[in-house]
Amino acid sequence: MKFRKLNEADLVKYAEDALECYKTNHLILDIQSPLSFETKEDIIWFLNPYITSKDSQLIGIFDNDENTLYGVVIFDNIRIGENGKSCAQVHIATHKYVFGKVIRQLYRDMIDAFLFTNIYAEIPSIAVHAIKVCKDLGFKKTGYIPEALPYLNSKGECKMYDIQIWSLRRE
Repeated sequence: MKFRKLNEADLVKYAEDALECYKTNHLILDIQSPLSFETKEDIIWFLNPYITSKDSQLIGIFDNDENTLYGVVIFDNIRIGENGKSCAQVHIATHKYVFGKVIRQLYRDMIDAFLFTNIYAEIPSIAVHAIKVCKDLGFKKTGYIPEALPYLNSKGECKMYDIQIWSLRRE
């Protein structure tokens, strides 16, 4: 597996794969989100600003031959200080076919390739698998926003969940 920056032509070419990555991760959107990931057009409309924005990058995770896109990583709100410090918020949607040790190593390689001194993620507390991945990669919980997002729990009940803030700082 490998990763590289995506452009607008890639987004069109791999839109169906990207859509599947988001459908695999049903906790990315809370139950009241106005966003919809139902069609290729929806995913293109959602992801294109991360390609065209001056403070974002859209990275694709591929098989070695780039026949299939297995993941989307967004670095957003990129900020770089004069002192060499930098920061980015990360959003990840990875297809269930590649969950596990291989993708965690690719995430580590990606963190090393992108030299941000601080990377942070906002994760709903119901997303225990995403939280575990962050812990495995060395992220630390640095805060939370209480009862901020509505999700259906395993019993089908709507409950408000905290947003946990996870950070990875490198010096």
